[in-house]
Amino acid sequence: MPNYSAINFDQAASSVVDPRVAERVAECFRLELANNSSIHQAGVRAAAHLENAREVIAESLGLRSSFEMIFCSGGTEANNWVLHALLNQETLTSASAPRPHYIVSSIEHSSIRQPAIWMARRGWIDLDEAPVDADGVVRLNELEALIRPETKLISIMHANNEIGVVQDLRAIGEIARRHKVLFHTDACQSYLKTPINLQEIHVDLLSINAHKCHGPRGIGGLFVRSGLELEPWFRGGGQERGLRSGTPAVELAVGFAEAVKCWSSWPSENPRAASVSEYLQELRKKLIDHVLGELPMARLNGPRSGPVLPNIVNFTFLGLEAKPIMRQLDQLGFATATGSACSSGKLTTSYVLRALGRRADAQEGLRLSFSKWHTPSEVARLGEAIVQVVNRLHDEHARFNSQ
Repeated sequence: MPNYSAINFDQAASSVVDPRVAERVAECFRLELANNSSIHQAGVRAAAHLENAREVIAESLGLRSSFEMIFCSGGTEANNWVLHALLNQETLTSASAPRPHYIVSSIEHSSIRQPAIWMARRGWIDLDEAPVDADGVVRLNELEALIRPETKLISIMHANNEIGVVQDLRAIGEIARRHKVLFHTDACQSYLKTPINLQEIHVDLLSINAHKCHGPRGIGGLFVRSGLELEPWFRGGGQERGLRSGTPAVELAVGFAEAVKCWSSWPSENPRAASVSEYLQELRKKLIDHVLGELPMARLNGPRSGPVLPNIVNFTFLGLEAKPIMRQLDQLGFATATGSACSSGKLTTSYVLRALGRRADAQEGLRLSFSKWHTPSEVARLGEAIVQVVNRLHDEHARFNSQ
């Protein structure tokens, strides 16, 4: 178990590295692996480590061939790669072709949403956002109604990073297949926490990373379905099937694979639940029941049960902003977050909460996210701290307004 300087309930931003992963990465550095493209023995050993890691990750997604998994630096790179590669492909195919049309969800991660909006503002693409219901689930009929002859890409994240809602990839994939549109999903938050078998669902492109599942930062992957021609992201040395040139971070890839192995081995090491996800679900339910039971002004954002990640909870508290709550919790030793880590430092409203129809309290939500190492007693202490802080701030707010 890692040592915490604070009880870290911001694991959705970046999960703490599993000590076994850290040791495996350090071991690889001690091996002094060479460039994996070199044909001498040290280079061949590096190539073997890289391909073994690729096979572990491919197997975790149900792939028959590791050939379809391309290593990159993480989810943001993979997401940007997809958007730009398809645009470049269209431009290279025909300069006179109609402007390509992309569809994303109204609660998409910023690494898809922001570059897509940026491309649309420059007139490179047409862009539509598929609406969601009050829990954040994409409205499938309205998604399908947005498709037109120029639609080239549907990009819907599997699980939202703020509220944890999980989308039906099978249903969205069938819509995309029916209309012969490429389907990409950002699965960085959901990877390993909820099953993904790419042999059973129609997904053309899928982004994952290591640091959401106790692996190292700076390594991720893009699944590219066999037969799909994708424009290279980097050109030069021809690495990663010629799609992403540059010397890969073999040690980080090995750490990524080790994190996958550690996740899978958890039940044998911890009898508290049949799987990591089942254990996290118990912690999530415990916190939700406590906070909603004690605080009448608390509102849960996203589903209480059903299609939702087991490790994310998002609350708003009527009449209160989340950042002061977060700061006071931090002083009590609890690391939490407001909304997404990619935007929590900005004084902006949450587009995710607005999309859910939470107009009155859309400034920000308090996001709590769990690790497989959190204990029920730590979650109970967090719940008590939230109740204490929110009640104190609510009383202070009421006194101020009465003056």
